[in-house]
Amino acid sequence: MPLTSPRSIIAVWLFVCTVYLPSAAQTFKLSGNVFDSATHQQCPGATIRLNGTNTGTISNRNGNYAISLAKGEHELTISLLGYYSQTYHFTLDSNTTKDFYLAVNPVALSEVTVYAKNAEAIIRQAIAEKKKMRATLHSYQCNAYAKLTVSSNANNMFTGARNNSVDVTIGGGSSDTTAIGGIMETYTTKYWRDGDGERTIVTQRRQTADIPAEANDIRSLDVFDLNDDEQNLGKYVITGPTAPDALDWYNYELLDVTTLNGKRVYRLRMTPKSQVAALWDGIVSIADSTWDVVQVDVHPNEAVNFPILDSLRYSQLFSLIHDKYWLPSDITLNAYLKAELLIVPTIRIGIGSASVLYDYKVNQPIPDSIFAKSELVIDSSAKKFDSSYWREHEVLPLTGEEQQAYHTIDSVVKHPDTTRSTGGGLGDFLGTFIGAPVKFGIGLYKFNRVEGNALDYTLNVPWHSILPSTSLIGDVGYGFTDKKGKWSATLSQNIYAGNDWNVWAGVSLYNHLSHREDAGYYPVWLNTLFALAGKTDYFNYFYARGGDASVSVEHGSLSLSAAYENENEVSTHTITGVSILFPHVAYRLNPEIADGTMRLAKFTLAGGNNDPYAEDESDAGFSIENETSDASMLKSDFTFARWSVVTPVRLRTSSFGFLDARLQAGVATGALPPQMLFDPETALSFIGPFGVFRSMGIKEFSGDRLLSLYAQEDLGDAIFRLTGFPLLSKSGTDLIIEGGGAWTDMSAQSLALSPMPVETAKRVYWEAGFGISKLPTLPLSFFRLDFTWRLTHLYGSGNFAFTVSTSTAVF
Repeated sequence: MPLTSPRSIIAVWLFVCTVYLPSAAQTFKLSGNVFDSATHQQCPGATIRLNGTNTGTISNRNGNYAISLAKGEHELTISLLGYYSQTYHFTLDSNTTKDFYLAVNPVALSEVTVYAKNAEAIIRQAIAEKKKMRATLHSYQCNAYAKLTVSSNANNMFTGARNNSVDVTIGGGSSDTTAIGGIMETYTTKYWRDGDGERTIVTQRRQTADIPAEANDIRSLDVFDLNDDEQNLGKYVITGPTAPDALDWYNYELLDVTTLNGKRVYRLRMTPKSQVAALWDGIVSIADSTWDVVQVDVHPNEAVNFPILDSLRYSQLFSLIHDKYWLPSDITLNAYLKAELLIVPTIRIGIGSASVLYDYKVNQPIPDSIFAKSELVIDSSAKKFDSSYWREHEVLPLTGEEQQAYHTIDSVVKHPDTTRSTGGGLGDFLGTFIGAPVKFGIGLYKFNRVEGNALDYTLNVPWHSILPSTSLIGDVGYGFTDKKGKWSATLSQNIYAGNDWNVWAGVSLYNHLSHREDAGYYPVWLNTLFALAGKTDYFNYFYARGGDASVSVEHGSLSLSAAYENENEVSTHTITGVSILFPHVAYRLNPEIADGTMRLAKFTLAGGNNDPYAEDESDAGFSIENETSDASMLKSDFTFARWSVVTPVRLRTSSFGFLDARLQAGVATGALPPQMLFDPETALSFIGPFGVFRSMGIKEFSGDRLLSLYAQEDLGDAIFRLTGFPLLSKSGTDLIIEGGGAWTDMSAQSLALSPMPVETAKRVYWEAGFGISKLPTLPLSFFRLDFTWRLTHLYGSGNFAFTVSTSTAVF
């Protein structure tokens, strides 16, 4: 092709643009160290800011800094609380190293004395000025970099006495050197608008090879703004240092006067007035005359207690944006993960995060489409590591130890022991024929009172190479006591995904052992354990053969699904008598069903959060379901309409506690067969998660109408601390009061269809009790202990239940 041809000219022009035009916007890196000019010690936390912009960075814990800037002339200001600021004017045309030496700015002792009695006055001014400033703050967006590091040697990350404790060596190394066990880093763009909250879009992320990418969703402002009126820390709501009512909760004392950027800064020691309320303890630094908060360094008081966290500390630096707004620019968190194992020394693992927020844009329009997204969005650009992006946008340099950790961990994970098997296996063999990997489930064994010992194999075939967003899940099994084979196959297709919408369609065929509907509290493996060991089997079984087709639409937290089911249902009986611990005890009777062909249409509407009990804020959800079977229209052997509603609720009732409730209601018209009856959810032996009746027997009451409510109030650890209760007064152990009631009834039509008697709770069943969680010693800190008594329907000595569940408030 001649060079004078139009296509050649265009090609050459594109090449020139590609190679040479980027140099006009080429970026270079300025990096180095910040030192104390007198001691030559490195200065962590120094702010390096590009004058006239909202771009900047900080020095890391070793005093290193790095900032990427466009080619040309620039002016930086390097500042650190207590030091004279330094201005550096330079021309950048290549990667450059530059060290800065800051001199201490002494303040006369007389200045401290003058203001010593005015700490409260300073705080009052700060509260008033913050209110004025925040009143005009309507929105902002910024870029952020965040890094989380897990280290075995907390001495290199934290300060404070450590008694009877040892550090864990992660991935080799000695106890007197830092062994980093994992690193996560993200670059994000953050958006905030008054009334709409915050949205975070992850643009790039990387992590050591021992951490899956999907586990890396650290976000810098999740730590919160310590200048807000309140901070949410786990289940606690803590009053901020400059909240309108801060003087009701804190004592303030002037420690000293220092400087920042030539301006006098007051450092105030704040201490909690209450040992019961969740509060901060630490130092808040406030600028003279403008009364802006420039730095906060705090830790929670003794009312905030997490069983596996220790020495939790937050620190924030604030930067002046647009000469008016002081917003967070540097956020650090330090803590220990601790494991107290009774007779062995306490094991501590250090965790630390550091975030830098920069390029603020305040009160500029933000598209509504941003706030239509989920709170966290992983952008497509984050799914592939872009080395040039990380090179050109470096904000907070990795320390030498962190660089070595990336190298060491990645080498171990990517080049494992060569003695490990590299054979392809059956999944790879089948994959050569269908063009997709086959994944086998590992839960091969199960046990129940009908099948006895049983094998169950699950195969997951994501047929992406055949049809995008399509999966095929197959299941085959065999019960050795009922001597029946079982199988199922489900094909699902994601029809549409985008703009927070998802549309799915699926079809299933099966011939398996089914059971009466329940809330899904107990997985098959747990039921297997209790059935095999103690003859406690939670489910009521029957055989089902047939198929179903469904379609579902999801938008945000709202989902709507429709399904058609066509199956033949047949009774089964308790067949096995096997038990490890109680061979002579009889299993609970497996009730007969109404045999026949079940054809029904099912519609489900769900919204909100249907599992809110681990959340740190008030939340709720709902699920409404309708199932209709009709002999004339659907040619079913049954005619009924069944409605059910479940509403889980979590309400914050104090700075440390919640009221949790679960409401369940059901009603049916027509003749409801026994395999469709409603049951209050109960404990499985001594396992009793929240929402179940702990002293009610399994399937003790049933009916075609149901109304049940279970509630609990978390009182926190305040009662134990106020009463000085032995062992628990300083352990952070929580006290929960709980109780619930259930009513069921049965229509004459449904009773006539049941082959066996059905016990109902026409007289409302009540129970009440208390629980304790977050016990001070591992592994008990992960569990909750409940003590529950029946208040009605009393019988013999079985009116009390002791149950165990996992704690939802470890953090």
